[in-house]
Amino acid sequence: MWVATFQKDTELDDVGTVSAVWTADGDSFTMPAERIDQKGGLAGFVTRAKAALAKHQAHRAKVNNISAKVSAALNA
Repeated sequence: MWVATFQKDTELDDVGTVSAVWTADGDSFTMPAERIDQKGGLAGFVTRAKAALAKHQAHRAKVNNISAKVSAALNA
């Protein structure tokens, strides 16, 4: 589940900083803050966040697989 935070710029309409945190099943991923114009920049942020999460999940799967192999070898 994603939870996003948007902090509006005090001087420019529709401009601000957005960040997001994804959590599920004991894992979490934080998408770093980006300054965007919410009228045209939200879709790009969402695309980048989803791609970054997919990369994070692939890395976690690889690490978990290695851990499982080492555990199995140790417990054999």
